[in-house]
Amino acid sequence: MKTLIGFVCFLILINLNVFACSFQSVSFCRSAENQPDNLVVSGQIIGVDEDGIDFQVMKVFRGTESRAVIRIWDGTDFDCNGLISMAAADLGNINDSLVLILPVIDTLENDWEVMGDYRRPGIIRHTNSLRINNNTIFGLIEGLGEAPPPSKLTQMPYNDFVNSWNATGDCSDIGLHVEDFEEKELNIVYNNPVYSVAHLTFSTANYSSKIVDIFSFTGKKITSIQVNENALRIDFSTYPTGVYLIRVIEEGNRAAVFELVKL
Repeated sequence: MKTLIGFVCFLILINLNVFACSFQSVSFCRSAENQPDNLVVSGQIIGVDEDGIDFQVMKVFRGTESRAVIRIWDGTDFDCNGLISMAAADLGNINDSLVLILPVIDTLENDWEVMGDYRRPGIIRHTNSLRINNNTIFGLIEGLGEAPPPSKLTQMPYNDFVNSWNATGDCSDIGLHVEDFEEKELNIVYNNPVYSVAHLTFSTANYSSKIVDIFSFTGKKITSIQVNENALRIDFSTYPTGVYLIRVIEEGNRAAVFELVKL
């Protein structure tokens, strides 16, 4: 019995780190707001090498930068459920056009960096890049990352983005505002740990539609289940022992994320 309890505690401790690395994405607009000292710029990748990329500036949205071409160096790899690559080349390929949030290098972290240049942004969960294609911006511009489409803005004309930013100096006037779709708590009763079957009971009085996503402890989505009832039975009998993340998104933008331990 002591061995079993110890094993469960070990799995939960592991999952605390996983959970911290697996939270819902923060939109580009909220990321820019949370990083007020970072450059916000659009442009095109014109060079890629083993240490970084060369980026031709098209427009400076925020910050001071007079160079036509700036250097974005690789960041420092870090461990978050496995090594996370901070290669600047992962931002895109030559000729790709992007809008980026970039931290200036004011303290050297790596041998290849140069003071005054920029570093691949590495703030976990934050959306620090958007793609531009055919004069349209694509990516999580605003809203809730894991919410249904009405609760997020994932594309808009580049010129509208520019005009909105020029009018306010930030993202405050861009289409969808995250506060309009505030993530509300969804109360769920469930058994934990699970031996074979998980029983979920939802607090809502009506039978609104819900999406239940199951993730492994590595963050890989295993399955999605659509529910139109106020209770759900999930068969875990064939699942390996371990920790799982369960995410529930309900109509009206109510959401919840919690852990289940399978024994």
